[in-house]
Amino acid sequence: DRKTYFEARERGIRQYCYPPNGMNVGRAGQGYGDVCPPDLEPAFLYQYQLGLAVYDAEQRISSLDSQQRSLEDRLRKADKDDERAKLRNQLRDLDRDLRHARDELGWRQAEALRAGGQP
Repeated sequence: DRKTYFEARERGIRQYCYPPNGMNVGRAGQGYGDVCPPDLEPAFLYQYQLGLAVYDAEQRISSLDSQQRSLEDRLRKADKDDERAKLRNQLRDLDRDLRHARDELGWRQAEALRAGGQP
């Protein structure tokens, strides 16, 4: 019946909008559909944004790792000195970007921990 449906829906929304779930939803890279009621939304969104920042940092590292593997493969196959030198320079730049991305992930994880979430 209609009443039961709306009661169950309200319970489900309140469970979904529980702030620690915001962290989980963000960490999973899921979108937020503006479903939380005004009394729960600020705390949910705060946790969600922290989780999403961790997710984004992890995705950045994954992308850079993939680029690094590709460049290393190209370096192994390169047969000209100038091409190898160019690839080594790109790998050096990429290594720097990876260090910065890992630092960023560490900062984001620490921020999530301070907010009571899981890194």
